Amino acid sequence: MRQFRLFSLGIFVLLFFVGYVSAETIYLKNGRSVTGTIIEKTDRQIKIDIDGFPLTYYLDEVDRIESGEMLSEAKEKPQRVKPGSILKNTSKSRKELALRYMEVAGVKDSLRKTFDNVIAQAPNEDKAKLTEAFDVEDIVIELGPIYEQYFTESELQDLIDFYESPTGRKVLEVNPMILKDSMEISYKYFQDKLE
Repeated sequence: MRQFRLFSLGIFVLLFFVGYVSAETIYLKNGRSVTGTIIEKTDRQIKIDIDGFPLTYYLDEVDRIESGEMLSEAKEKPQRVKPGSILKNTSKSRKELALRYMEVAGVKDSLRKTFDNVIAQAPNEDKAKLTEAFDVEDIVIELGPIYEQYFTESELQDLIDFYESPTGRKVLEVNPMILKDSMEISYKYFQDKLE
């Protein structure tokens, strides 16, 4: 039972991070748009994760991406970081920037709240062990290489500057409400379609 709880927590944390990564909007040539996290981009197609559901579009279907990146400049598929592996060729500055980004973007606070909620709902006999096991600082250090893998020092600094700006702070403030409202509208939409 305990392993199941830890497995469930792991899945929850992964789903949290899928939704937490800053979203990009892909505008399609047919007038529709999709918003999510780009998880793969090649010279032929782009894969976007929308709340845990990956969708693939061929680049000839795509008009533009909201971030302003030109599709003709599609990058090679980034190499994924294996959990727990540390990138050897990243600078100390990039490590520090990654940790700072996780701080200002609310990753640490969200993890802390998630862990507190899991511990609060755990049976009394498991609370002490979970409290000892869930060290936010340790997990943030483990997650740092992921951000180092996908962002340059300059990009990390841009993200930090954004999240420290009034607009960035507002994004952090309203994102939970946007997600809640979006889930309610999506649920109603699918409920109406299935009736």
